[in-house]
Amino acid sequence: MGYLKWLFVAGSVGFVFLAILVSFYIVNEAPNIPVSVSNEKETVMQKIKDGLYRVQVNEMDASLIEQQLDKFNVWEEGAEFVHMSKVKIEQFPDLLDHLAENYQDSGITLEDRRKWEGAYLAEEWTSKFIEWKFNTEKAGSTGVQGARYGIVAFVKSSDGKYVDCMLTIYKLDFKLAPTLLLNDHAILWGLYKWSTIEKVEIDRSISKDEITRFQNFFRYKALKEFKKEGIIDRIPNKHRLE
Repeated sequence: MGYLKWLFVAGSVGFVFLAILVSFYIVNEAPNIPVSVSNEKETVMQKIKDGLYRVQVNEMDASLIEQQLDKFNVWEEGAEFVHMSKVKIEQFPDLLDHLAENYQDSGITLEDRRKWEGAYLAEEWTSKFIEWKFNTEKAGSTGVQGARYGIVAFVKSSDGKYVDCMLTIYKLDFKLAPTLLLNDHAILWGLYKWSTIEKVEIDRSISKDEITRFQNFFRYKALKEFKKEGIIDRIPNKHRLE
């Protein structure tokens, strides 16, 4: 009888000890299940991807522009990519100030900053994708011109407490190569003839079609930077220039 009583007590203690271990495991392990954080990151990244896939380009025409760089005797290009994650929503105006101050040379103006702040003032918004284009003035007697093209994405977290910002800027400085003119000359009533080649720089306005092609080229370069950073896995292609 005493032996059975001892077994009952030992079994009860063992059960209580096991229950404590299970409770300890649940309390300590449950908070580490990476559901909300992982899903939140995936949701924000998916919004950014979806927005970038809507910026379509004609990849073939962009490649043709790249193959015609012999028309320029100065062609310097570069790209910049910035990703700022989990910026507190109350610090969104500070983020806009940072962009306006540090990327003024790339075409972001105070007017742009005021427009973008509309997203902060709105009660309901999840994502904003903005493109901007900026042409610099001719750099004095050098004749070098510049262009900047950028895409900035603002995406709010599902709880509305944070904002992710992604920015890419494509920078281009260029100068059109001079046109070669063949001049014919003659003396002695045309008995002696010769030709000379003259380099002439001709100022001309860029046609509407050329502007469209350049804009497509700039978009392609910016999206290429997003792809290089692994944000998107393909460049969305369309068959016609618009």
